[in-house]
Amino acid sequence: MGYDSLMWRLCVPCLALVAACAQGGRQNIGDDGDDGSNTPIDARPPIDTITIDAPPMMVTLSQTTSPTVGGTNSFACGNANTGTTGDNQWYRVFRLADFNITGGLVVNSVAFGVQDSNGMPTVTVKVGTYSGVINPAPDVLDTTLITPIGMATYAVQNITSAAPQLITVPLMANVPALSQLVAEVDVPDLQAAGKRFYIGGNAAGQTAPTWLRSIVCSPDGKAKNINSAGGLNAPSSQIILQVNGTYSP
Repeated sequence: MGYDSLMWRLCVPCLALVAACAQGGRQNIGDDGDDGSNTPIDARPPIDTITIDAPPMMVTLSQTTSPTVGGTNSFACGNANTGTTGDNQWYRVFRLADFNITGGLVVNSVAFGVQDSNGMPTVTVKVGTYSGVINPAPDVLDTTLITPIGMATYAVQNITSAAPQLITVPLMANVPALSQLVAEVDVPDLQAAGKRFYIGGNAAGQTAPTWLRSIVCSPDGKAKNINSAGGLNAPSSQIILQVNGTYSP
């Protein structure tokens, strides 16, 4: 056996080992993400992106400059001799667009002032939409144009005008986009029961009026503007009635 023949026998196993190593190397590359398609990375489909929505924004719809409840600013219909109150329904209307809310609003509570309350009267708080015109503010609010959405009842504790309060009542409702939201505090006739409820307000300023409907004051059953000269002409009775909720920016 010559020298050349011996080298050939030794190199054959070496070549097999080299081939196996090369094959193993290609497999390792595949484990690192090479799919073997020889497609350039930049030409492959992009990875899906995840869009995270902004969290809901909290908002309070209010038309009164100050939330402080006064001791002499209420406007309610009742019996001045006995101090009891009759049926009273107070309304405020909020245009969502005025608060830069372009989508819908999720209501979670309604707050209102109480100047004087006795006998634990039960009030009903309501929200809905209003399809009438409120700019300029009319002397009479057409309550037939209200579409109810939600309501809740609340027994008001005894409160005196020396310590008026702001009451918040939980109420869940979904208000459609581009709506005019109407909030109402409805109190039944309390005269026979010897009870009274005077809603609270102040005279610090407001951007829109409140309307009041009461058979005791207005047998025609119309909801009249408390603050306008063509309504009930009580400009210093700026009723505190506001809505709390969330919306998507």
